[in-house]
Amino acid sequence: MAVTAAKSVMAFRVLTMAVDLCRLTTRTMNVNAGHERTSKARIIHQIQLIRGITHETPLLARIIHQIQLIRGITLTLAMKEPQKPALYIRFN
Repeated sequence: MAVTAAKSVMAFRVLTMAVDLCRLTTRTMNVNAGHERTSKARIIHQIQLIRGITHETPLLARIIHQIQLIRGITLTLAMKEPQKPALYIRFN
């Protein structure tokens, strides 16, 4: 039972980090309210917690893989150039 709960907590932390990283890279956070800085600190803290809790456990490889996937997704988002909105002129 405790193992299942620990897996759920880890999955939630990884999911939360993925959402935060995506929001940071797509700039959908309110920077003026300091959310960007707070989220970066929270992401770093969550990674430190995961590393500490999962040190030498069977979940470590799975969590590292998830973090690598998250990094890959967010790097792809960050590297894409913003697209210019298309301008359509309609003549009647």
